[in-house]
Amino acid sequence: MFPTISSRRLVGAALTVCVLSAAVTTTVSADTITDKVTPYLDESTWLVAHIDVDNFEPGAWLTAIEPLVIKANTAAGNDASYDVQAQFAGSREAMDMMHSAVLAAGVHEFYLIGSFNMLGSGSPVALVAPLDEQVNQDAAAEVFGQVFPATVVAGNVLLAGEAAALTALQATTATPRPGFSTAFAATDANDPLRAAVVPAPFVRRVVREMFPEVPAEFGGGSPAPLTAGLQWIALSGGLPAMTDIALKIETKHGDAASDLSAMVGRLLHGLVTGPRAENVRDTDALVRSLMPVTAGSALIWDLDEAGVQAILDQLVPTLQSSRDGAMKVQLMNQTRVILVGVYTYVAEHDDTFPESIEAMLAVGAYFERDLLINPRRPDASPGLVYRKPPWPADSKDFDYQFIMLHETYDVWPEGGIVAGFADAHVEVIVDEADFRKRLGE
Repeated sequence: MFPTISSRRLVGAALTVCVLSAAVTTTVSADTITDKVTPYLDESTWLVAHIDVDNFEPGAWLTAIEPLVIKANTAAGNDASYDVQAQFAGSREAMDMMHSAVLAAGVHEFYLIGSFNMLGSGSPVALVAPLDEQVNQDAAAEVFGQVFPATVVAGNVLLAGEAAALTALQATTATPRPGFSTAFAATDANDPLRAAVVPAPFVRRVVREMFPEVPAEFGGGSPAPLTAGLQWIALSGGLPAMTDIALKIETKHGDAASDLSAMVGRLLHGLVTGPRAENVRDTDALVRSLMPVTAGSALIWDLDEAGVQAILDQLVPTLQSSRDGAMKVQLMNQTRVILVGVYTYVAEHDDTFPESIEAMLAVGAYFERDLLINPRRPDASPGLVYRKPPWPADSKDFDYQFIMLHETYDVWPEGGIVAGFADAHVEVIVDEADFRKRLGE
């Protein structure tokens, strides 16, 4: 359900959000925020985010989220694939160095602008950093150039991102978007992370035309609460922890808020009761923890660290189940490759099967030895058991349902084991009695 969370991805995302740090503590009003980015807003703009990290330390941010990342990785079975703590330590050092460089360049804040005009550029988001008159523009551009593929200084503004995205941003014909000011006014001015999402008018139309009904797996029903009811989304969060986040969705009126809340409930219920979430401990509790509070015409989520922990606790069984399912798929693919190697050996040795895998690999590299490692039990030796068929491959008595390869086990694992057959097909045998019967026991 969740991808592996690596610190390298984490650093990339974190640098996008917090590579800049402020040397001066300021409180920026909603009007000031939107005024600074007005030249880059038009009908295609969907996101404006402001980062003011005057009291923000990258190392503290990583330290705050490190336990959550470790917990998610452990539940997903990725804790043994790399040393998470060591990678976090390296990331903290790298981000602190970048933080110091930006401070030295005199940059105090930055904005992220998302626009549909940037689609196809490699990234639908670009960075806009206002520069004070005393800022060394070349030094600022050099710092940003270490993170982004392209930078452009336009007057007292530094743009950073994909080159095509910056070209599209500079070609913007400014159009009033008052929804962004309204959304920012609903955030906490003291929060260093503030963001507003305002649906572009044409997006509402496209969604209505493409999805006259919400897909059943996402709760079904009409998309009208989104296309007609939703006005804007405002998000604000406190750093360094980044685990105390407030999200507000404003609708046209109270009835629209109720409709959208019901739609969110259907969506969440569909997600947590779907096949990928079959092991959620308490689906009703998880849905309740994810549901917003309806206040007048708004839906409000206020998630603190305890809330994040509670959600992770509910998802641990699902993460573990997803991990086991992925390991099964990987082992099935390994088994197929090994079977192909066996039959390649047979073709080169007069239709004779090898006495053992070791004997086969001793005379030829029919497959990589690492394929013999069972990803579900990497410490098991052997990880897979080879059974030589008792007949030559060209025998008329050959039984193609003979189990030629299967994973080892001490206790029959929940969900069964992977087995490869003489006809080269691979399947999961769920029942131990069935497995033993097929072995002829």
